[in-house]
Amino acid sequence: MEPDVELGVNVAPTASVPIQVQGEAQAYPPSQIHGQPQARSEKSFSDPSGPLFSMYLERAEEEDKRMVENWKGDADGILVFTGLFSASVATFLGNTYQGLQLNPQDASAFYLSRIYQQSASDNGSQVSIPSTISDPATFSPSTTTVWVNALWFLSLVISLTCALLATMLQ
Repeated sequence: MEPDVELGVNVAPTASVPIQVQGEAQAYPPSQIHGQPQARSEKSFSDPSGPLFSMYLERAEEEDKRMVENWKGDADGILVFTGLFSASVATFLGNTYQGLQLNPQDASAFYLSRIYQQSASDNGSQVSIPSTISDPATFSPSTTTVWVNALWFLSLVISLTCALLATMLQ
């Protein structure tokens, strides 16, 4: 015999218990009438556990509503935090991102010094230019600058993903 399913709860079949209804003994739950299986309907059989399930469903609904309200409150807090965190990370990223590219002033200084040397050599004068000016064609950012910027970008992406998920949760 398969378990009865009512209101989404599996109820295992139990042994029939004799009960007295209107003067005659009947088995509870009634499973057969005159050797044939009885169709379970509201009219022919009333389940006394109905109020229990109704009370359970009411309390479960209340708990579900409280849980949803808590999730909404948590999502609001996550949105505020991720918004502030993303803004500060974007600020740091804007400052450190400049280290990944050549400073335009360094390139200008390099080319101006080359132009000045060329014009000075054409006039026959000897000009000394400091050797601290590096060739812009050989620029490459340091490994630590690349790592720091990669971590800032990763942090910003994770923060914005959390904000998106919190928005979708609401």
